[in-house]
Amino acid sequence: MSAIGALRERSARSCRTLRKAFLDVNISIEDLIAEGDRVVMRYTERGTLAREIFGVSPSGQSYAKSGVTVYRHSNGKRVESWGVEDTLGWLRQLGADPSAFPSGFQAGAAGEASRKGPSVEASAN
Repeated sequence: MSAIGALRERSARSCRTLRKAFLDVNISIEDLIAEGDRVVMRYTERGTLAREIFGVSPSGQSYAKSGVTVYRHSNGKRVESWGVEDTLGWLRQLGADPSAFPSGFQAGAAGEASRKGPSVEASAN
């Protein structure tokens, strides 16, 4: 499997895990700005924990997580993206212990903490 194929599969597994844990996720786009080959989206994601994740059992806790993503397009296709989210605030809202996660953590395919650096988006979402 190519590196891009592996990235796509890992991303898909991670999305499936998160969608199972948070069944009512809703994303509100607060700002959408396009200029040149870039599109910037500022958003708020909201949801309620429905299944255990990161060692936290569901007890009706909901969250609101803000984020910003910048997309670069070429020839009508998204070719790169960069983003930042309030992960620390998200973990605190869920009742997770943020000190148990390494710096720069991202939810992995099974909900485990893993390190991740800058990424290039492999496919359009």
